[in-house]
Amino acid sequence: MQKKILAICAALVVFGLVPANASAFKQLVEGAGNPVKAGSEITATNVGNTVLTSSAGPVECAVSKMHGTVTKNEAGAIEGDISTATFEGATAGSKCTGSFGATGVKVTSLPWCVKQSKTTGTYELRGGTCSEAAKPLTFTLETSFFGNCNYERTTPVTGKMTNNSVGGVTSAHLNAEKVVFTRTSGFCPAAGELDMTYKLETSNGTALQWEL
Repeated sequence: MQKKILAICAALVVFGLVPANASAFKQLVEGAGNPVKAGSEITATNVGNTVLTSSAGPVECAVSKMHGTVTKNEAGAIEGDISTATFEGATAGSKCTGSFGATGVKVTSLPWCVKQSKTTGTYELRGGTCSEAAKPLTFTLETSFFGNCNYERTTPVTGKMTNNSVGGVTSAHLNAEKVVFTRTSGFCPAAGELDMTYKLETSNGTALQWEL
């Protein structure tokens, strides 16, 4: 019976139904496996549109970037503080698009903390730096139809950490789907679901990867 169970587990790994390595990522590396040092600056750039979907339809941002600093990268503890986060349309300085018309997205809760969580292959994103108590994540939608509307999430965003190839270059990715934010003021829809994927690079554009 034990041999049968082991055979079934091996088959599941082969077909990608369970992870081949159940351990957390050890660290964030660049180049030929060089660990990223604490204090290093990194950039996260969206892969595909970043989308907020509500009962009124989607708001889509073609370009989104986050900039921050690695604060810990050792023995499976990977953390960083995000100091800037921008959401724009396809051209520099333009607004996001969607059912609200041209829509500005202004983050109002920086800095943020992003860190590997205790669950294998996942991360948490929350308000406040990683060295202080957690705070809500907040942003404002600036619309011509509804006016300005504030949204908030009081619990951390959770998502997947993966290494994916984009344009032939493999890099560390952060992904999150259907993350609910709740309206706290204004006349926009009462809630929206955020879908986002980001790739991580050094400040000079070198791809980073998660090391098992």
